[in-house]
Amino acid sequence: MTDEVPKYCWSCPKREMFERAGRECPSSPRVKAELRRTILGSLSSMTPEVRRQKSLLIVKHLLELPEFKRAGVVMAYVAMEMEVDPWSLIREAWALGKRVAMPRVHPSLENPQLPEDHDLELLALELHEELVDDPQDHSGLRPDVMGILEPKTSAAEIPIAEIDLVVVPCVAFDRQGWRLGRGGGFYDRFLSREDLRAASCGLAFSEQVFSTLPQCPHDRAVDIVTTESGVLRADRGG
Repeated sequence: MTDEVPKYCWSCPKREMFERAGRECPSSPRVKAELRRTILGSLSSMTPEVRRQKSLLIVKHLLELPEFKRAGVVMAYVAMEMEVDPWSLIREAWALGKRVAMPRVHPSLENPQLPEDHDLELLALELHEELVDDPQDHSGLRPDVMGILEPKTSAAEIPIAEIDLVVVPCVAFDRQGWRLGRGGGFYDRFLSREDLRAASCGLAFSEQVFSTLPQCPHDRAVDIVTTESGVLRADRGG
């Protein structure tokens, strides 16, 4: 038995209106959860080889962006299953002499003293160059309690203001740059940081890009989305 997914997000300004009318918010966590399941289900048929080839094409488009070329510090991620794999981007960034930051959840989910109402955030920790073909083989990474690779606690933190480009994973993006993630809100909080001056670029397979997505007041959009088909610069009407 699973907990019921709420019909309203905590930041919904129209929550009382929807409740009085007996209606569900069209951007509710439940709606997003169903959409998330549908999209991930459709991606499950993609073979590892197709995912690898598409990921290389997506990274190729990103490498051509002026935002990447002028960046001194690039923040990326280690892909989960069914996400675009940016490892070739990380390798190229090192080859060009750029610094690479990776996200780590703080405080650690492994902390047994962590209260249920804890407020988690992403830290940007530096990942030093190692010429390995698989991030699983990088000595500076370790799996967290959910099996996601992240930097070890001994890694140096990079000040947010020093990051020039943030590369963001997704379940889906729309053409305005709005993002559907996995529901934790980590990147929404990170992208809303006042000290973050970086451009943001989402990586997505073409199957993950939609005309519009449901959005809440606390959601944060990216500036650019790259797919295997090319580059999409977000247009949010100015």
